[in-house]
Amino acid sequence: FHLNASNDPDNVLLHTLGHWRITQLFHDLVYHPAITVPSSQLIDENNKDCAVRLWHDQLFGKPAHHGGVVAWHQDYSYWVRSRPMRHMTVHIALDDQTADPDNGCLRFIPGSH
Repeated sequence: FHLNASNDPDNVLLHTLGHWRITQLFHDLVYHPAITVPSSQLIDENNKDCAVRLWHDQLFGKPAHHGGVVAWHQDYSYWVRSRPMRHMTVHIALDDQTADPDNGCLRFIPGSH
């Protein structure tokens, strides 16, 4: 895992990879048909048997009232190995998210996706 490099005690972020490999709950979540079926349909609507493969998972832990920041970025820059472009990012919120700026929810730049 990676800890946020900030020395600010109110800017806390825990970033881990590979939970699906060590935690049955996360494994079952990322391979749940409610995730894989729509993903498959979005990747290739003409191929009902389109396989969905998991590249990796990420878990960002942000404690209440001390949430850290994940810098603005575009996921496509991480997926340059995929040709043709048949990949996607799936965001699964484990807690409620609101538009409240203090909540730390995922945001998109309009027109960027």
